[in-house]
Amino acid sequence: MSNVTNLDAHLQYGGHHVLTFDIAPEFDGWSFSHYSATSAFYVPLTQINLEFQNLWRFQMTGHKGREISIHDVLEAVHKHSRNTLRREHISSLSRDQLNAAGRAYDVRIRQQQTGFEPLPMIVLDCLGRNTKFLGLSLKAQDPTTWIVHFGPPSS
Repeated sequence: MSNVTNLDAHLQYGGHHVLTFDIAPEFDGWSFSHYSATSAFYVPLTQINLEFQNLWRFQMTGHKGREISIHDVLEAVHKHSRNTLRREHISSLSRDQLNAAGRAYDVRIRQQQTGFEPLPMIVLDCLGRNTKFLGLSLKAQDPTTWIVHFGPPSS
């Protein structure tokens, strides 16, 4: 995985063919289901690291240990955005990032039916208004990590 040409054009940040979508709504996996059989990388990989906007990273693998498909990447990005924030996530945020995450959380819980149980703060809240997936780019000096880029839904 030495350069970005290894990445399928549908996932390349800044590319003309990148599949963009807003991760804030619930995932409509069916809209990308036809990419389940399309490898995300020209040299098939079964495991990579994805990093959310230089905040933290997580490891993903292909479905059932198979090579990673475009659908796998999009689904992993969406699922990770729904993970509850852990203490190490919160402690890695600056005061401004934490305040922005708090505002995004407040907006999100006002829009959802909460019942009696309070909703936790999730990774999505840390993205603030930048919830549109814009693609991946290879992290400099780390050929095993891809940075996930986001922007405002209108971009």
